[in-house]
This record gives sequence, structure tokens and C-alpha cells, in this order.
Amino acid sequence: MDILILFVDISFIIVQYFKEKSICTEIKGNGVLSKNTIKNDFLYNCIYEIIEDERKEFYIVQDIYKNKLKEVDEFVTQSVHDIKIDISVCELIVDEFDDNDILVNRIECIKYKVNEILAVTRSNSFNNDIFAQRVNINEVIKKAIKENYIFFISKNISINNESEKFMVISDMKWVQYIISQILNNCTKYVKEYGEVRIYTKEEESVYHLYIEDNGVGISGQDIGRIFEKSFTGENGRKNIKSTGMGLYYVKKICKQLKINIKVESEKNVYTRVELIFKKS
Repeated sequence: MDILILFVDISFIIVQYFKEKSICTEIKGNGVLSKNTIKNDFLYNCIYEIIEDERKEFYIVQDIYKNKLKEVDEFVTQSVHDIKIDISVCELIVDEFDDNDILVNRIECIKYKVNEILAVTRSNSFNNDIFAQRVNINEVIKKAIKENYIFFISKNISINNESEKFMVISDMKWVQYIISQILNNCTKYVKEYGEVRIYTKEEESVYHLYIEDNGVGISGQDIGRIFEKSFTGENGRKNIKSTGMGLYYVKKICKQLKINIKVESEKNVYTRVELIFKKS
């Protein structure tokens, strides 16, 4: 009789073992637990119901936050467009004055920051705001220079654009944003009468675009962290305009566009940013 009880106990343990193993295997393989697997197990059914309730609640909360973020994005976008109209009016008024260089410079700063806010807002829904097309990188460089020309002029920084024409499949607006951000950084960290050089190199499968300046450079302890969110580093602490967000978003957008970005620098000598585009 004892042997029979022992046999039944062992059989029950073996059956339970394979049942539990089957459930664990399904969870590991699929990341979820199906209702059919546990339909006759009271304990697992209870756990399953709790998990399902939590999951439904999570999706409800997620949708609420998504809608709130969408509302904020729409508000910021509309506000930025309204501000840009006011800026245009200010520009018309300033044109009536003599010796208005300082005012023009400040207005350009405001315009740049407003456009940056708009770009950051759009980058949060990047996949919905991308248009792939053939992009002439040389033309984009010229537009990015024009966006920053007032900052270069105000510090008498010379720009040597030696870039060759090349075409890639990408989003023109976002590529211009990337290049414009890099050039804007040059204006912040290159001293008066400094120099920025833009040049290109072609290889079998990629194009290289280099933007190099003879500014203050980046210290060895900082260069590995320049793409981190809100990181300003040694140079940023000396520059009140630095937010630590520009290169963070540059890196983020480069990743989405499959553009490789590298930075080399030597303190008080140079900084070279390299963008690598795959050939179409």
C-alpha cells in the first residue's frame, strides 16, 4: 500500500514538473502566457487574470499620455509659428533703423532658437515627418551656412566651403538641420577671426563630409560624452548659450537617417565633425 502511495506521489510530481516546464517554456519563448495553456490550473488562471488587468490598465494610461504629448506638440508647433510671424514683423521694423546690427543679430538668434524648438518637437514624432528623396548635399551645406551667416559675420569667422557635389537618398530638411546645428556650434566655440573649413571625400560605398574649425577644441575627458542628453562639458559651462541638447538631437536624427557621425578634437587646436553617408 505504501509503495502504491509513493508511486502515485512520484507520478503526480513528474506530471506537475512537465506541466510547469511547459508553461515556463512558453513564457520564455513568447514573452506571454496563453489562456489555453493554463485553462485547468486555478493558480495560474488567477495570475493570468491579474496580469491581463494590469496590461489593459497600462495601455489605457499609455494612450492618455500619448494624447497629452500630442496636444503639447500641437500647441508648441502653433505657438512657434505665431512667434515666427511676430519675428518677421520685428525684422520689417528694424530695417527702418540705421546701425541696427545688434538688433538684427539678436533677432537672428531668436529665429534660430525658435526653429530649433520646432525641430525638436517634430523629432519626437520623427517617423511621421520624414520624406526620402535625392538630396544634393552641397546645396544643403549652402543653405545651412546661410542660416548661420549672421553669427559668422558677427565674429568675423571665415568659411571655406570646399565640398564637392554628391547626392544621397535622405530627408533634406533633417540633413540641413544636422549640418546647421554643427555649424552653429562652430560659431559658439570659434574665437573672433577664426576659420571653419568644409570638405568632402568619396570612397567606394560612402561619402564623407567634414566640418572642421580652429576653435577651442574639446577636452579628452568630455569628447566621449558630447552626444549625451544635457551634457555641456567644460566648454558649455563657459558658454551661457549651451544647453547640451543640440548634439544630442543631432546624434538622434543621424541614427534615424542611418548617417554615421564622428568627432575628433584637440584642445585649443581644432574640432572636426565627420558625417558618413551611404551611397544611394
